[in-house]
Formats: sequence, structure tokens, C-alpha cells
Amino acid sequence: MDRKLKNSVNWRCARYRSAKCKVRATTHVLKNGQEVYQIIRKRGIMIVKGTKGKPKLLMGGYEYYRNNSRGSKTYWLCARNRYLRCAARIITCSSTGELVIKNQQHNHDATHQEKIDKKKPEEGPEQESSSSK
Repeated sequence: MDRKLKNSVNWRCARYRSAKCKVRATTHVLKNGQEVYQIIRKRGIMIVKGTKGKPKLLMGGYEYYRNNSRGSKTYWLCARNRYLRCAARIITCSSTGELVIKNQQHNHDATHQEKIDKKKPEEGPEQESSSSK
């Protein structure tokens, strides 16, 4: 975690120092502590609300779904994991703000880039209240 503010968390790549990676992302939190699943664009990373209302992480034309959460860590698997046995995975840590790409090798093409480019930020009361400060 790069910086934690009252209603949002700024994230930076876990390899910020070692590889000088400048990838960043921002997530927002509701007053009751629940996550806000809205589109957040920072250097190619987006977190969106999936079709079943669950969060989906989009990065580099690939979709990841939240597999598990333990403590402050969230484990994301490639959305094609079940169908194509793709082993790509990402770990995010809310306490440190790290975004760790555990396995970047996909066994398929990034076929969802057009779908990702068409997405637009969702407007809702959560965004209006946090942006009025």
C-alpha cells in the first residue's frame, strides 16, 4: 500500500523499488467498511463489478476473479483458470498495498481487451460522497 486515506487506498506495485515499476491503482471503501466495486483506472489496472456482483480485477487485457481472502491478502486467479487451466495469478495485500504478480504466464491470448476498453466508470452515491471532499 502506498498510502491509505480516509475513504480510499492508493496501491503501488510490489516491485516499485527493485524493478522501478510505476504501476498504481486506487480502491475506495464505503463508510460501513465494505468494498466499492467500481471501475478504477490506473495504468491499465481496473477493478470492476462482475456480472454476479463480485469484484473482478482487469489488467493487461486479462480478467482475474477473487479466489480467496486471508487476513489482508486477496488472491486472484485468471478468469480462464477453470476452462483452460491458466495458472496466472495475482496477490493484493491491503495492509501493505502490494500488488504481486505471482504468475504472469497465461496459456491464452488477452482476448478481453475490447470488452475492457468499452467499460465506463459506474456512477453511484459512493463516488459522489467521496468526490465532494
